[in-house]
Amino acid sequence: YYFAGIWDIITFLVKTIDCIVKWKWGSISNHTYKCIDLKNKDLTDKTELHLIDAGIAINSAYPLVLRPERKVKLILSFDFSEGDPFETIKKASQYCKENKLSFPEIGAINWDKDKKNPEDCYIVQGNGGPTVMHFPLFNTKNCGGNIAEWQKRYSTFNISYEEKDIEGLLEAAKINVRNNVKKIRQELETAARS
Repeated sequence: YYFAGIWDIITFLVKTIDCIVKWKWGSISNHTYKCIDLKNKDLTDKTELHLIDAGIAINSAYPLVLRPERKVKLILSFDFSEGDPFETIKKASQYCKENKLSFPEIGAINWDKDKKNPEDCYIVQGNGGPTVMHFPLFNTKNCGGNIAEWQKRYSTFNISYEEKDIEGLLEAAKINVRNNVKKIRQELETAARS
């Protein structure tokens, strides 16, 4: 009886280790596999689904809005990333290329040149995709010449902030929108007309 209990523990550990070794992040069993009631073969023909957390992969929810059936015409992209303020738009562009989705050509802007001193609004359009208005949180308009200082002050790794710091961060985000309200309205009107 004693050895049977030890054998059960060893079997459990071997199976657990085997699952961990073979496990892929975001892979789950597909409960819709061979479900005849669904018409979408992408869902019913696979035994596993491979899910992606947009926050980890792209740091924004672009994959959710870029599905062709959504027919999105305008994306307001607010950057809150630490480091490269264009990380999300670059990753979204790469994601769209890999998945054959329409996305505006972002190569016309020298993102690396503007990385340290970004403007408050970038508009990219064309290539059959939606217009994307990208707003770096810390930029030349709301931070002046102190962008690096603001980025350090509001590091992703800070666990808590004092109330005055939170108010300052919210004000910086509001300034971004206030400074670009005319551009936003213009793009909304253009999207509504098309």
